Amino acid sequence: MNTRRVPDLAQDRRALALFAALTVVFCTAAYIPMLTGGGLGALGGFALIGLMWSPGVAGVLTSLVIYRSLGPVGLLGNRRAPFWIAACIAIPIAYGLLIKLGLASTGWIGLAPELLPRTLLLIGLFVSLKTALGEELGWRGFASPVLTRVFGFWRGQTVLGLCWFAFHLPALLGTSYGSSQHPMLGNLMFFLSCMCLSYFLGWARQRSNSVWASAMFHASHNIYFLYFFEPVTIRNDLATYLVGEQGLLLLFVELLLAGFTLWAWRRSHRG
Repeated sequence: MNTRRVPDLAQDRRALALFAALTVVFCTAAYIPMLTGGGLGALGGFALIGLMWSPGVAGVLTSLVIYRSLGPVGLLGNRRAPFWIAACIAIPIAYGLLIKLGLASTGWIGLAPELLPRTLLLIGLFVSLKTALGEELGWRGFASPVLTRVFGFWRGQTVLGLCWFAFHLPALLGTSYGSSQHPMLGNLMFFLSCMCLSYFLGWARQRSNSVWASAMFHASHNIYFLYFFEPVTIRNDLATYLVGEQGLLLLFVELLLAGFTLWAWRRSHRG
């Protein structure tokens, strides 16, 4: 007989309120030195690490206080978890290759003559986890399933996508975090990316019951897409609208991932 207690909506709402309050407090503490002159390197880089771990620490503390367990952050997973983890590592590698090698083949960009050291091809993924896991423990590990229970999947992930973008917004506006040569368009692209990925990563979290799928996607994106082929040399002005985390080509890929999520969700609810 399964005696595990299912959280009720009142408990979930209390958890969301506490999680939001803690995240705001921790983020504010990290952003103050960054936005008052220190930039991304404030406090020797520890301010940025603290910022990225703000949602994760808030999620862990909320799980312990409200649910008396670390179970809600999804550290274990189910039998589907290995598939989703492998897929979430592979997808950013695939779109990184398609976008950057594709543009390089047109002559619109030039790749760096020396890529990351080969030893970083594998260990770099786990080094990248030091910040990616901090975010994902909070956003997908804790908040995504709670928001789904309270608002339903689509509304819940929409709320989470808005929060995820708001979390990055001070860095986009007040530091060198944004990489686009077209800041207004680039920030719009980043907003849409947060929304699209919120749906896909929320679905991965739901299907795998694990935070590791989204954490590995986040880490894989950060190390392979953002750094492995960087820096690039822009040889065509049009390429400035296409490359990078705030570029149109990455947004197109993320729209496809959101479309896949819609298809998979409808398929699972058919009948």
